[in-house]
Amino acid sequence: MFNLSFSLCRYRKQLPIILIVLWCYPTISKAFCLSRTVPPNPNHQADMQGCSTQGYPLWWRNQCVGYSLNYKASRNIPLNVATLIVKFAFAVWSNVQCNTSKFEIASPSIQFIDLGPVVCDQVQYNHSRPNQNIIVFREDEWPYTDSTNTLGLTTVTFNSYGELLDADIELNDTNERLFAGEPIPPDKYDFATVITHEIGHFAGLAHSDDREATMYPSAPPGKTDMHTLETDDIKAICTLYPPSGLRSVPKEVSPSGLLAAEFCNPAPPHGFGSECKLAVQDSSGGCNCSHAASSRLPQAIFSGIGFIGWRRWRASNRSKSLFPFISKWSH
Repeated sequence: MFNLSFSLCRYRKQLPIILIVLWCYPTISKAFCLSRTVPPNPNHQADMQGCSTQGYPLWWRNQCVGYSLNYKASRNIPLNVATLIVKFAFAVWSNVQCNTSKFEIASPSIQFIDLGPVVCDQVQYNHSRPNQNIIVFREDEWPYTDSTNTLGLTTVTFNSYGELLDADIELNDTNERLFAGEPIPPDKYDFATVITHEIGHFAGLAHSDDREATMYPSAPPGKTDMHTLETDDIKAICTLYPPSGLRSVPKEVSPSGLLAAEFCNPAPPHGFGSECKLAVQDSSGGCNCSHAASSRLPQAIFSGIGFIGWRRWRASNRSKSLFPFISKWSH
């Protein structure tokens, strides 16, 4: 997230459903972290990069993941403009070049497919009905705390082994704070930068404390230089989705710890639908946070610029951005 929080990240896990709030703060090391099924805790173990090692990394099983913009888009950024910028932002992540060997480079084994605009504007995951991974603007009111310092919220649903089932991005465009185009006014935030950062959370990445990275949790207004990926971002997406198509998964999913990604099918679990269907109510309630989400152990609180990503996590159980992370788990 940025200090005008780019993203709030929510996690949903599937089977019972548990809602967990993650407060994540970047550390001093310069390297990416992957989002995990367990909220970071200062008492948890960390690796050499300062990333939490608790729980499993989050990952998409399929080689293709669908997404849809809400058809209303924004008064400030119309649907046709938003569609092009979002499509480009997803392509920024999926078309990077990973170094697979000394003489070979290839793209990550994940693609993002626009399934077209939808009527649904609710963040939810249905266990038995059609779903959609939505991108929706909140213009009239930001329905969470700390509206002033939040630019976006990504809510992800995953099962107990970290498999992602659903991801929804909410964009805070109250007071028309987001801007599409150049030059960008000094008091506005670059929409392309915000959505590119949130897509990183959508894919399963946490915040980086590399100040040059797109996944760095804060950015100032009036800047457009963070919607392209830096070395740290590229390493992150290539690590999570290597060109080989193999996913690093828990031994409970595959005894070898590796699983071949499924062929391209961008439809969500239980099919794709344009309208919101009544979702099963979570038994755990919910909460929101106001700091950048990350898988690093807390060491510092960043404030003052613009939080880029809060993530709320919801866990689910086919086995289940900053600015705060809330995670719901479903079984």
